[in-house]
Amino acid sequence: MEVVPAINEVDRREVERKVRTAESFAAERVQIDFADKQKALGTGVLAQYVSLVPAEINYEIHIMSEEPEKEFPFWLFPKVERIIFHLENSVNPLDFKNNCLKEGKAAGLGIYANTSNELIFPLLKHFDFFLVLAVSAGQSGDSFNEMALEKIKFLREKTPQAIIEVDGGVNFETAKMVKEAGANIIVSSSYIFDSPDPAGAFQELKNL
Repeated sequence: MEVVPAINEVDRREVERKVRTAESFAAERVQIDFADKQKALGTGVLAQYVSLVPAEINYEIHIMSEEPEKEFPFWLFPKVERIIFHLENSVNPLDFKNNCLKEGKAAGLGIYANTSNELIFPLLKHFDFFLVLAVSAGQSGDSFNEMALEKIKFLREKTPQAIIEVDGGVNFETAKMVKEAGANIIVSSSYIFDSPDPAGAFQELKNL
């Protein structure tokens, strides 16, 4: 099971500390979250923080804000492998995907747990990477919304070869449930970084 530690911070020191922590236990990549509440800081400032962290780890960027198209250009630095944006917030998801591909970045389609399958269905043939958000956008430490399990099952049934990532409320018990439902990747913030043993929490999830 791939495990991606998530970082939802506005303080440069905390961003760097968590990136270095994830690097220390050999995470393949970290996820940087950007939501509307962080706009006071500014995407450009946060992106600059991340780009300047002296670490070898790669990144995926999870844009949860409204109008993700406006945030996209700030994240086009070399260590960003993929950019996740939300169906519910995007003006034109296919344009966003194509812009990612033009810049050499993989594009992930984010979906809230309560979004109707009818809204998702027309886009299934255009994406091979989905993220199901099992908490409210921008929150860390929220409880897992079990509606996400049905969303994972729907996506797995309709897109058998797709990568399905699950973010929000992930702990050892919920991670087992999302794996059984069909997820390939789990994203965890509080369970890893608030643990007295972050490396152990990471490995516990990875060994599922």
